[in-house]
Amino acid sequence: EVEITNMLAERVQTVHIETMCLGETQNGRWATIPRDSKMSEKLKAWSCLDWVTVDKKRLDVQPLAKDKVHIKIKVPLRARGFYGMVIIVRSEPIRTEKANIAVVLRFLVPVLVEIQGRPPRQKIDLVNINMQFLEQSEKNPATTLVSMNIANKGRTYSGLKGNVNVMRQAGGHWQRVAAAEFREVGIIPGVELNLKSDLERRLPSGKYKLRGTLYVDGRRIKPFIKEMDFIGDPTVTKAAADIPLILDPSILSVKAVPRGTRTAAIKIQ
Repeated sequence: EVEITNMLAERVQTVHIETMCLGETQNGRWATIPRDSKMSEKLKAWSCLDWVTVDKKRLDVQPLAKDKVHIKIKVPLRARGFYGMVIIVRSEPIRTEKANIAVVLRFLVPVLVEIQGRPPRQKIDLVNINMQFLEQSEKNPATTLVSMNIANKGRTYSGLKGNVNVMRQAGGHWQRVAAAEFREVGIIPGVELNLKSDLERRLPSGKYKLRGTLYVDGRRIKPFIKEMDFIGDPTVTKAAADIPLILDPSILSVKAVPRGTRTAAIKIQ
């Protein structure tokens, strides 16, 4: 069920209930897909839109009161794996007396269904990584973006966490100069994500190696390694390493007596 509260003290609030296909943007945000769109046909295999019914399409919620919409899900016998859809709760326009402005509140409620039983095969791959220099704009300084392309060709909904190590060729060796961390997101079946991470620094042109590591539901999958000729900031000629040092142990305590000598070691990674 979905509970709706009217926070207004002086008027009845009318809200409308809609059901749509659940989608996902390339950066991992929830998205709505109308029933009659072409994308809905592609996602129909894992959508549970046809299983779900709501008992009300409109509510008139009294001032400072609550009302509920009940959701009924009828699961087919042969269903297995992950399915999803979305419920949209939309208010009628609220007009203010002092200004001629209409405010519409719209809430997205994802409905995620996972069928228990033999789990379906997980098929999530890191298909590409890339690096791009962005010139300075009116709002943002010049910087370097690192991206990860991740495809879900299976039938599972999984959590993702990734990082990319950036190495530059110098003196015949690969020197790590930066590391990109990506925020945790979920990925639904049938989509491909293009996640981006800002290094917040400029890098010079040259030969680079990118090593992408992706964790799917906490399990590390096969890394993706790519060498590329990067076109960076022409005003930058050196790429100083911007990697935090790891000290082992992080705290080193040494006890010594007056005029005594003690030795201890600390490892820098």
